[in-house]
Amino acid sequence: VALVGKHGDSLNYFMEKLCDLSDKKRNEKNCSEFKLIRALIDNQPITADRRDDIIKLVHKDNIDVILELLNRYRYDRIKIQILQDLYDSFHTNTKFLVTYGKVLGNNNYLSDAERVFEASLELEDRDPSAVFYLASIYLSKNNPEKIIPLIQNAENSFSGISEIQNKLHQLKQKVLPYIKTVEEFEPIQQ
Repeated sequence: VALVGKHGDSLNYFMEKLCDLSDKKRNEKNCSEFKLIRALIDNQPITADRRDDIIKLVHKDNIDVILELLNRYRYDRIKIQILQDLYDSFHTNTKFLVTYGKVLGNNNYLSDAERVFEASLELEDRDPSAVFYLASIYLSKNNPEKIIPLIQNAENSFSGISEIQNKLHQLKQKVLPYIKTVEEFEPIQQ
């Protein structure tokens, strides 16, 4: 709760208590996991050795927490390296892929971000954030023609969700000026 609620003092308190408890039980692995998580929370630079330690500690039961921490971590180069190292283990986890794609896109690795978002949508086509981030990348790379099938699929996938339908409509309006001919876009006009 302290992590998601961004209550740094509360989080630090609980992390210290967990590490103390881990020390008492002589569980070095847990204590080192807490210390590495603390480094992410405190936005400390992480060396290559410590990055390798983080990779070893990440598993399916804690990946969501690690992704939440990485979303807030300010050292993008290190963040990208950590996500890159985790890719083989979590390439079928759509939350991981969306986080990785956002980080890549935010750092102008647009082709890599495009590939990651496309992989995410192949696994789960009902992730609106992946759809909209991918559409943004297509526009940034001057590929508006790729947005047409993306929007068509999204309209089908999210047909009952008015909020997403409204955002798709706004996206269509933004894309229209970039389409070479209106006929290209005709199939998705309402």
